[in-house]
Amino acid sequence: MLRFFIQGSAREPYEITAEGSGESIRIFCRCPAGRKGGAFCKHITWLLSGDVTKLVGARSDSVIELRRRAEGSKYIALAANHSLPEMRGSRCDGFSTLSEFYDAFKQELENLGWTVRLMASQDSNDASVSLFKSFKNGRLRTTPSWRLTYEELTGDAVYSADAPDGFTIENLRPRERPYGVSGPKGSVGTRKRLQDAAELFLKSVAG
Repeated sequence: MLRFFIQGSAREPYEITAEGSGESIRIFCRCPAGRKGGAFCKHITWLLSGDVTKLVGARSDSVIELRRRAEGSKYIALAANHSLPEMRGSRCDGFSTLSEFYDAFKQELENLGWTVRLMASQDSNDASVSLFKSFKNGRLRTTPSWRLTYEELTGDAVYSADAPDGFTIENLRPRERPYGVSGPKGSVGTRKRLQDAAELFLKSVAG
């Protein structure tokens, strides 16, 4: 077995292991994408492409050996053609709605192991692209792990004894930064333009 450690976006390096050779080789990464069903990820791409800049504690000739063992396997073609969503910020230019973004990236996000949903409000222009994980039994979680949202308006919460929840929203006005990205730990950031928010979303999801 070959074992590598790649420094990704997390504090601790991700472990990559490879067993076998040729068509029977199996390569697995412990990054979030890899743990969601063994999806092909950027860390495996780096190794098979000979990029050792983020390699931790291993000799570069081990990467050459990995490439040799992977010859004739699906992984070589995947590495050559793999274009991760987070590397495609320029492709976000030109989108004017979350629906257009959803149509363009749904398949690629599904390839990373996510269930992707486009959700729209019935009484406003608000919308979101949400990514869900599944439980081990295959059932879909009800709370999304990641969201790219558009919230058109903001306002001031004012106490009202007559309101069902005790507050009303007054002084409604357009949001200066209506696009937001949130993840498992809460808000990642807000942006004025959809293109900038979409790029942040894709980079955050890919980790």
